[in-house]
Amino acid sequence: MNKAELDREINRTPNGKHRMELLRKGWEMADANKDYNGQMYYRLEYMYDAFFYEDELEGYVIFPEILRLHDQRVKEYGYDGKTYDVLWKYKWILENAASFYQISIQQYEMFWQDCKKRYMQNNYSLRPLYQHRVVFYDNIDKRIAEEAYREFLNCERDSMSDCHACERSLEVDYFLGRGEIGKAVNKAAPLIDGELRCAEQPECTLASFLRYYNEKILEGESDYIEPASELAETLRKAIDRKGIATFHIPDVFMFYGLANPTKALNYFKKQWTFFEEHRVPRDRFWFGIATLCFLRNLKDKKTYKMTLDSAYPFYNEKNTYNVEELINYYKTKTLEIVEKMDGRNGTTYFYDTFCKLVPWVK
Repeated sequence: MNKAELDREINRTPNGKHRMELLRKGWEMADANKDYNGQMYYRLEYMYDAFFYEDELEGYVIFPEILRLHDQRVKEYGYDGKTYDVLWKYKWILENAASFYQISIQQYEMFWQDCKKRYMQNNYSLRPLYQHRVVFYDNIDKRIAEEAYREFLNCERDSMSDCHACERSLEVDYFLGRGEIGKAVNKAAPLIDGELRCAEQPECTLASFLRYYNEKILEGESDYIEPASELAETLRKAIDRKGIATFHIPDVFMFYGLANPTKALNYFKKQWTFFEEHRVPRDRFWFGIATLCFLRNLKDKKTYKMTLDSAYPFYNEKNTYNVEELINYYKTKTLEIVEKMDGRNGTTYFYDTFCKLVPWVK
């Protein structure tokens, strides 16, 4: 397959795993031909698909190569027309780092300071860097997060800033995380009303509210069931339709596990691979919690019949599963993630959250 044929195949292939395989072939071809534009184009596209459609971890693997090629180009020619795109994607490295225990706080600070230096060298506002610093530190050090939030608000917007919808979503999350539901609702109004929209919004904001409502339902506040039900159905349809924002699957599943066991079972049959194959630890933590909420409905049973495919870890031809064995499996695996996330953060946030949401798990 020559370059023209490969490009045509890439252009007609949906975002995701197969397209990423084609993009890899593209940059291998470009590397062999020392075609800088091709080297960067295929890698940058690969990173986009990794973060939004397939596997964020792959985005972290490929970005150092992108940065190396870019810096080499600048060193040789004093300029690179792809600097803007590289710095835009650097934000994704900062934005998603909180989800990976593999990225230490020290490594995050190294990324953040390096990105800050590059933004300042290119005269870009530090607003998005402080925005994503809030996300990283909000469950680690509230003082640093609150300081970053103030800096975010004080910095001017420019062409490197996230869209208005995503910035507003950050503000919603900030107030939800502090239990200030009134302020969160007010901030969310333009997103809910459709005044502010983008590829990720309002879905991300809806998911934040759904997670908040789920926790309230677990605390026994049944008034939240109806609004949570509406949010869960809206999110489920959006995930299926867009094929994007799959990290919200645990929130939908958790609601079903709390309020609709039949839908929970059907959703588990469809999505159980999320826990086994998804490579974002924080997302797997939430799916583990959601699964335990689902299994809570079965904890008084010894066995439970459900039809799962043969790849399921406990598959048996009788389709009969030992409930205690399943509870212990998801408890153990989820607590393994808890230990690593809290170990990275130097806090007990994930353990405390686990105990708060599934206190019946012994």
